[in-house]
Amino acid sequence: MRPGRPRLDGSTSAKAGQPSGLGVDSGLGVDSGLGVDSAVRLAGDADHSVQHSARQNPALPSDVLISLLLDEHSAEDAAQNPSIPTAVMHRMIALTAIPEREPGR
Repeated sequence: MRPGRPRLDGSTSAKAGQPSGLGVDSGLGVDSGLGVDSAVRLAGDADHSVQHSARQNPALPSDVLISLLLDEHSAEDAAQNPSIPTAVMHRMIALTAIPEREPGR
């Protein structure tokens, strides 16, 4: 990973050099320590790298996460969130499945 600006998920971007404590990798996954309100606010931040990390943060409430999944500008980031409800995940898979072709077509 390139050294750089701290991100909410504990990784860094290429802008700065010092970790900020916004993300801690416990070895079991990312524990950002963010509260729900902070995660929701940062998901709409003006800085794209902050948005990207916040949209993947498990602290986001399901209703906010689902609305991000439905928005074409945030769906790719939100789809990487480990807290996507199981029913929503199944629906996403069903929508992207390639239909089987009938023989002879």
